[in-house]
Amino acid sequence: MRYHKKWSHNALLPPDFPSHGQHWQRPVQPAEARHGPDTPLPNGSGSLPELATPQVLYPQEGVLSGYDCDCACDLGLPKALATPLADNAYDCDCACALSLTTARGVDASPALWQKAAHLTAYDLGSGWQACFNREGPVGVSVLNGKARQVLAAFEAPASVEQAAVRLPGLSRQAMEDTIGTLAQIGLLRPMADVASPVLPAALARPVKVSAWLHITDACNLRCPYCYVHKNPGHMSIAVGRRAVDRLVEAAQRHGYGGLKLKYAGGEPTLRFSTVEAIHDYALSRTADLGLELEEVILSNGVDVSGRMLDVMARERIELMVSLDGGPETHDWLRARPDGAGTYRAVTQTIERAQSRGLEPRISITLTALNLEGVPQAVAFALERGLPFNLNFYRECQGAGIGEAGDLMPDPGRLVETMRDIFDLIAAHPAYPRPLTGILDRTRLDIPHDRPCSAGQDYLVVDSQGRVSACQMLLGQPWTTLDEEDPLAALRQRGRELFVSVVELPGCRDCQWRTICAGGCPLMRETTLHDRYCGVYKAVLPELVRLEASRLIAAHSTPAVPHPQ
Repeated sequence: MRYHKKWSHNALLPPDFPSHGQHWQRPVQPAEARHGPDTPLPNGSGSLPELATPQVLYPQEGVLSGYDCDCACDLGLPKALATPLADNAYDCDCACALSLTTARGVDASPALWQKAAHLTAYDLGSGWQACFNREGPVGVSVLNGKARQVLAAFEAPASVEQAAVRLPGLSRQAMEDTIGTLAQIGLLRPMADVASPVLPAALARPVKVSAWLHITDACNLRCPYCYVHKNPGHMSIAVGRRAVDRLVEAAQRHGYGGLKLKYAGGEPTLRFSTVEAIHDYALSRTADLGLELEEVILSNGVDVSGRMLDVMARERIELMVSLDGGPETHDWLRARPDGAGTYRAVTQTIERAQSRGLEPRISITLTALNLEGVPQAVAFALERGLPFNLNFYRECQGAGIGEAGDLMPDPGRLVETMRDIFDLIAAHPAYPRPLTGILDRTRLDIPHDRPCSAGQDYLVVDSQGRVSACQMLLGQPWTTLDEEDPLAALRQRGRELFVSVVELPGCRDCQWRTICAGGCPLMRETTLHDRYCGVYKAVLPELVRLEASRLIAAHSTPAVPHPQ
């Protein structure tokens, strides 16, 4: 299924981006012509009038957590001037936090301030401009014409008093409020900090230790791209409790404020009683110590009973469900052992979960086999206001992952599919979720120096209690739960593999380096990594525009409740 393309992305491709097939032959408009000053905004936001007062839009507190990016982020972003509330939208396993509770007191400070050095601006038309700030703390924001004037007053270093002289006609209160907001979200910086590079200490900090608990090796499906070798093995309750004990100890020893548990497999609902027992134990241990507990079940959604959904709703356990296309595509790829399709069962599970107040997160894997059907899965999520993630296929054969295989999507076709998805999102202006974390291992909302918490704040426990640094290394354990401090053991062994992006020479000058953080460490220096790097560079500028347009649409359009 193909969707009409309203935007063109080819002009944004790097000149050395690899072309495969005939997917780059369509005539396109120049990039600057697509979004010139008179071009109507996507999402119908071109009707928003230019206001006489400065307007700065950015995501509201509480809407950014939950992306499936292998971290456990706690984002206390500043309260937005627009954007309807949406709690915990996506599943995210990195261990980071950002707190911007108060604006700097710039109105009372004699210090000089200047526009941040690494801003990229995108003209959206109708007087609005998107700002992408790779150094954060807010990645994507939107300024109207008056707010742009305030920011422009600091092109050269200036105090607030000096800026006031450059802004005749703007009230003192409006100017100070706007300066405070621009400073709070990182568009204005103290003069001494303007040219300073982002250092790991200034990036997102760990707040939870995350663990992937591999409940079972068994599964009721036979998906062609699964990295788990199916067998009847399963995690005992004793192993699960020992894993919780080690995690609690790690939280206390290393200063984390909580635990995040991902119940996975195989299909974890095949051993749901084990999940319940581990949950009860984790709830008791964390409550005794005042630690936070976050949990999510990663399921194929096929045989999830009403009782299971009731337990999840009652115990506040989140649910992530895989949906890899429309009915035809999903049934082909995610079939039962006898070949029977599962699309209907999965979508009914999602709808039954919503009826219980749950908000299932939709995980969509993009491979060479399903690109045509992926937009239908996205449409399913958009129509129901559900969070979704687009996960690029990882080769997981042989020694691990990395080299492109038959399931690796052609880069040209992959970008074409992303175009279709962006057009589809633009056609759903009432969608309430930030788009900053939907694209594979990237995050546009906050700067990261690592793409995930593997090797730092994350561990994977298999059904026998062996511990790996990443679920993609499940068959290559580095330690066990018998280790006194398995997290420290993972850190020690992984110190040369899971490095910060600031240590990668090839990423040093890239404007997206704190967004993808160098990509998956297991794929670096491989064909697959290079191809996905090219895709990121091609589509991230358009994703910035799309998120900016969503912010404007949210500002101008009342929130629409989605059916439960």
